[in-house]
Amino acid sequence: MAATDMKEQPFVFSEAPVSQGTDQLEVILYEVDDVLFAIDILDVREIIQTSEVTESPNRHPHVDGVIQLREEWVPVVNLAKVLNLKAHPAAQENKFMLTEENQNKIAFHVQKVTKILHLRRTDVEKPDALSKGLESNVSGVLRIDGRIAFMLDQEKIITDILSGSFE
Repeated sequence: MAATDMKEQPFVFSEAPVSQGTDQLEVILYEVDDVLFAIDILDVREIIQTSEVTESPNRHPHVDGVIQLREEWVPVVNLAKVLNLKAHPAAQENKFMLTEENQNKIAFHVQKVTKILHLRRTDVEKPDALSKGLESNVSGVLRIDGRIAFMLDQEKIITDILSGSFE
């Protein structure tokens, strides 16, 4: 597994990374309440510094509000709330990871983006019953430098929010 420090990489992913084969996977590692998570780099449009969030009425409890990004209003999902973790106050390390699922643009609020990791798809383990039960949004597990990184099913998170589910 090769890792790239995020300080060396631009935060805009306008082109898909060059794949070295069907077994190759690139993930972005990030943290929420000191818990390590990973997301497929192909699922992230860009990573930006947090900005002021405008509250919106009648929003899902996991949505903090919206941000304006290049003439578009994008909802901000607070992953700490989704995962029932402690939210950290705004800090310089906080970021918004912009994703797009089924033409729905979403900004996920995370506390820290650490690096890009190159690995094989076979390195992603299926979540066991315990992690699946505690984290119903976990789709995979990685073991990285003695730590566990959870891969979230962001499509499920977005679907739950759009459907009004309050799990």
